[in-house]
Amino acid sequence: MKLNLSEITLKSPNIKGSEQFMLIGLLVFNFIISFRLTNSTVLHDIGKMTETLYLVLLFLYISSRVINRLVKGNLKLNGFEFMFCIYLALPILPAVSAYFVWDQPFYLGFLSFREFYLMGGALVLYNFVKDNVKKLIVVEKSMVITAWIALTLFYLTSLFADPTQFLDSKVVSFSANRGGILLFKFNMGFVFFGSIYYFVRTLKKGGLINLVCFAMFIIYIFFFRQDRSSMLAVAAALGLFALFHLDFQRKILVSSILSVISICAIVLIYHLNPESIEAYVFMFEDILYALSGESNPNVGMSVRIYETAIANTYVQENPLLGNGKISNYFMEGGFNALFYFFYPTDIGLIGSVFTYGIPGTILLYSQFIFVVYWIRKIKYFKENVFFLATSYYLLILFIDSMSNGYLTLFSSQSISTVAIIFMFYMYDKAIVKEVRSRFTKDYNFDIATKLLGKTSHSV
Repeated sequence: MKLNLSEITLKSPNIKGSEQFMLIGLLVFNFIISFRLTNSTVLHDIGKMTETLYLVLLFLYISSRVINRLVKGNLKLNGFEFMFCIYLALPILPAVSAYFVWDQPFYLGFLSFREFYLMGGALVLYNFVKDNVKKLIVVEKSMVITAWIALTLFYLTSLFADPTQFLDSKVVSFSANRGGILLFKFNMGFVFFGSIYYFVRTLKKGGLINLVCFAMFIIYIFFFRQDRSSMLAVAAALGLFALFHLDFQRKILVSSILSVISICAIVLIYHLNPESIEAYVFMFEDILYALSGESNPNVGMSVRIYETAIANTYVQENPLLGNGKISNYFMEGGFNALFYFFYPTDIGLIGSVFTYGIPGTILLYSQFIFVVYWIRKIKYFKENVFFLATSYYLLILFIDSMSNGYLTLFSSQSISTVAIIFMFYMYDKAIVKEVRSRFTKDYNFDIATKLLGKTSHSV
């Protein structure tokens, strides 16, 4: 017995061309600002001002939504709204701890999480899309467009801009473990998304264009950005997707294609920019020193080792409340004024425990528990390219967060992706309900559900 899923679709109005164009514009703008795409780029100063204005708009937007629901008596929250409220209130914990540990006024501690509140962009995304399943297609287009904007900006900057021009800014950083070169510190979130999106699309739909697009994203991650944790996170996501979604023959084929892409990329980049290949070799030499328990004589003491030692000391003293975050308005230079050089966001999970304490860190990472539950419940969309791409994109963000503070610095990246998956979950529930109503009359519902679980459908 076959289940014709083309008959089981949610009745949603078509989106007019002009409406779709405006919605794409709004979503792309929202993604660029809330994901902090221009952070640590040549557009850093403009982006900073735009972020400030957008934070004001988000405050007004969220306030109006809360007042509207209170007036109407609509106080019931769904899963995503409940999770969003938890995260919006999360900075209260470190603000309290900073008051007790550093005598910093509560309001300064709360306001010091300025970048965290850009997660309000996730609520904008959710509220503009939740009323029509076909708007998920618009979200997909918007994310792909934003990914190409990011990749184009990063390639142009890396190839044609001299990093020494930005030594006195936050745009570049000196990387000792890559041979002492200067690297642009771009926010790679949308490049991660582009890589996994085109990887999934290539394997699901085929096509040389999709393969070339994937190669462009993956080459930037592995041969231009050269961040070890990022490379590990992306490689793990690609490998797990291939493991769970491909048969043995296709796994061999994919491995061969990736090998060819890697070899071609190495040859091409060696001729265009041989210093990057030398830095690559130096970086993995440094990894071998680290694994052997020795320090690289060409690098010296790692800054992260120094920061981790500081964090561990204070975590032992304040494991539950954490130590919060020091505002520049309270102490010029923040933690640097106390420890010479210390950024908790540099040291990932340990930095999160330092800031939020153990309970707060569990809350911070609980978003992934929510999303795993929703993903496991999805049947109708489980082979949808966009759904798979966003699911594995979240996996990349989770793995990458172990070594950086991006869940705080770029909170909207993960929360917005969780919002998308929640919308897939809600639409999926509606379709399963439709299956129940149509098929329980004539067929056994358990059989219909099993058939549904083996079938896929695009939005």
